[in-house]
Amino acid sequence: MSHDILLNLIDTDPHQVRTRFDETAITELAESIDANGLLVPILVRPTGERFTIVHGERRWRAMKLLGRDAIPAIVKDIPQDEARWLGVVENIQRADLTPMEEANAYHSLLQTGITQTELGRRIGKSQSHIATKLRLLKLTPDAQDALQCGSISEGHGKQLLRIADSEKQQELCRQALDEAWTVGRLHDEVDAALWQGIGFHPMADVIPLMSPDEQASLVESIRANGLRDPITIDRATGTIIDGRCRYLACKELGITPTVKYWEGDDPLSFILSMNLYRAHYTPDQRAAIGCLLDLAASESSPRASFCDPGGNIASIDALSGPG
Repeated sequence: MSHDILLNLIDTDPHQVRTRFDETAITELAESIDANGLLVPILVRPTGERFTIVHGERRWRAMKLLGRDAIPAIVKDIPQDEARWLGVVENIQRADLTPMEEANAYHSLLQTGITQTELGRRIGKSQSHIATKLRLLKLTPDAQDALQCGSISEGHGKQLLRIADSEKQQELCRQALDEAWTVGRLHDEVDAALWQGIGFHPMADVIPLMSPDEQASLVESIRANGLRDPITIDRATGTIIDGRCRYLACKELGITPTVKYWEGDDPLSFILSMNLYRAHYTPDQRAAIGCLLDLAASESSPRASFCDPGGNIASIDALSGPG
């Protein structure tokens, strides 16, 4: 049952996930309420002698805009954590949140100790959806602000996330804003930035490059058939972790390769596993790769066991001997 509660006794929730309210939409809602009445009361919880909104802040703002003294409200004694859940779920179900508000809401709820999978189950979203939204929090502060106020779209944000360097990300965001780039234009600019002076992951040196003849054959194959396998970039360092020869071939041909991203905490094992069965290595080289992979996977084998005296990772050529 709802009760009329004085507007000046109701406070907004300081943990409200929505931080931006469309004033035009609030005005339109106020006009609708003025013409038809408030059809759905707001939900509040008691906080001492006052009340805090659980959901319905837009209706509360519209009633204030109309100059009303009171608003129909359902009073429910809800713990703060539960109130936060209800507020998030209501806004998500009504698609009332901006991408940044949604990302911050998920981040806040995850601080309670639940997993992304459990969070997804409770709010009816997939774990991958939640992970994708959370990645927006890795944007620079200015890019987050631009996305929050709608100056750029979530599609723009996803393209900017491909740039690991924050200064370059910021520069591209500013250009996208100043020149009103489409998502497609930003994608092309990010591609160009990624390949301008990109380096190789330092651990990639453990695997030798192709011989000149093998590299020439790769160039001709890509020229004739296109690039079949994407280049892999380590998202943390922004460097090529797999596909150096393909990258060099594409660079020679003047084409931009397709890419995929790797995120993990053991780049050496990834590099070795990606190269274990590649045909251009000799049997001795493949045996050396397998040996290094076993050492890298063994908790009892210190990393120094396959490093040279200077601490550099030994190449498979050094370990396999003359091939």
